[in-house]
Amino acid sequence: TGSAAAAQLWRLVQRRHYDVLHSHLPMPDAIAGLVRRLSSHRFAHVVTMHNTHEPRHRILEILASGANVVYCSEAVRQRNSLSGISSTVIPNGISLGLSALPEKSRAAMRQEIGLDGSAKIVIAVGRLCPQKNFGASINAIALLKSRNIIPDVKLLVCGDGEDRAWLDNRVRELGLTGVVRFMGARTDVSSLLAASDVFLSTSNHEGMPLSVLEALSAGLPCVLSAIQEHYELAESMAGCTFVAQAPDAIASALGAALDQPPASDVLCRERYPLLQKHSIQGCAGLYEDLYQVCCHPNLVPHPTSG
Repeated sequence: TGSAAAAQLWRLVQRRHYDVLHSHLPMPDAIAGLVRRLSSHRFAHVVTMHNTHEPRHRILEILASGANVVYCSEAVRQRNSLSGISSTVIPNGISLGLSALPEKSRAAMRQEIGLDGSAKIVIAVGRLCPQKNFGASINAIALLKSRNIIPDVKLLVCGDGEDRAWLDNRVRELGLTGVVRFMGARTDVSSLLAASDVFLSTSNHEGMPLSVLEALSAGLPCVLSAIQEHYELAESMAGCTFVAQAPDAIASALGAALDQPPASDVLCRERYPLLQKHSIQGCAGLYEDLYQVCCHPNLVPHPTSG
């Protein structure tokens, strides 16, 4: 329960005397905020907000207030703000340098998942939940198949979640068995990205999606729902198309991207300078700067902390 977790955290803080306590998500944020108020040991509390739609009960919001608040994107800061003593944006970080696999490896990956070299593969990655709106992706693939412009199109859906059964039924209803492949939770997404032709995200809302970052770094053309979070991340990136969340618009964008895709090595080269602020090292460095300032309030932040 929340009270038991708060009591356990309070005892831990008294024993370990932490300088910084970093929490994520509404309930942990509230528990950490309560412990900060009750603890005789003073520590800095850092909260990271990861999503533009992260509803909090008013009591949880009050308890979490007064922390040093980090937002993973400007969109999150604008649309899901939390009262705090400081506010900063630290973008999510990924391991940069992903690129298309050599042709032999790409072919081997396709063979492993049972798809030949002639297939046009669209890949979508994320938790199978209403936020990610995978139903729109499946409807668009059905429309694209019916137009017969890209006859051998396949959709790989990587991830799992509460919408899996509903999406399975939708695939059967549309006659897309064998066209849409549910890959489940994967640890080899980078290889699947490199074996694919286009990345698709039809999310209703995001924070700063790591799956889109990884697709950008892998040099894939991207078809993205026209939401603020996607624009902030990828508007300046080559090879990205932003579409309304309607099957016709999505299908048209996918058809264009699959018909004449830009070279992945060109996209990697053009995007690389823009992706530098999303490196793991950059993200870790900005958090280290923030922790230093939390521990030493009079310290001047490192220039990279913005």
